[in-house]
Amino acid sequence: MRNLQFITLFFLLSLVACRQSGDLSKELVEAAKMGNVVKAESLLKQGADVSSREQNGQLALMGYNSLLWASSKGHFEMVKLLLLYGADVNSTDIQNRSPLMMAAAGGYMDIAALLLESGADPYSYSKQKDTVLMAAAAGGHNELVLLFLGMGLDVNAANDLGKTALMSAALRGHTQTAASLLAGGAKIDLKDTMGNTALLLAAAGVLHKGGGSVDTVKLLLAYGADPTIANRNGDTPLSAAKSRGSLPVVELLESVSLTPSVRLFQL
Repeated sequence: MRNLQFITLFFLLSLVACRQSGDLSKELVEAAKMGNVVKAESLLKQGADVSSREQNGQLALMGYNSLLWASSKGHFEMVKLLLLYGADVNSTDIQNRSPLMMAAAGGYMDIAALLLESGADPYSYSKQKDTVLMAAAAGGHNELVLLFLGMGLDVNAANDLGKTALMSAALRGHTQTAASLLAGGAKIDLKDTMGNTALLLAAAGVLHKGGGSVDTVKLLLAYGADPTIANRNGDTPLSAAKSRGSLPVVELLESVSLTPSVRLFQL
């Protein structure tokens, strides 16, 4: 009888401890999100699991842990704390995105440097084959782009949609970033799975405020981009710019020869 009472008591105490640990870990994720270092350190000292993941609603489906949240939000001191308590620097969410990719997408150079110093893998990629270089390029984070290029990342790597870092930058009108990628060896006329080139994407400017970026288009033409290449729907850079109503880009493309040349403009 006493043995049964002891086992029951032990079970109940263990259940309470598990619940308390779970609550602490849940609070840790929230603290990491908000960048509340004081609270996070207190929770970790009380036994919160540094590797615990998001449990709230739809966000739980992404599988973010505290380090992923802190890296994506730019909370440098939080990232430092979590690493100190043993957070896995190469942990990933359900899409296989790492803390380094989150920092790259957000343009957080200090966090990216800290993660790399702590052993982050710069060659990791998401389930869609996006790289940290693509993430930095898409955000126009030129300092990070230069860092990754200097580390030898493949500037012409393509994701599952065939998009490269140059295409990601061109689509959003990040001219300086596109220039860095071109100087780093990006191939000018590669096509994605829809047949779009960087020039066509820059001319359309679907993700660029106001339509196509005339500066990015000018840069790509200066590097010898072919303005005659059409995608699978038959769209050319010129027709894409017209459909988007990007008058400066239309005027620029109409002013150049439709015969590809090595350099149409001087940089």
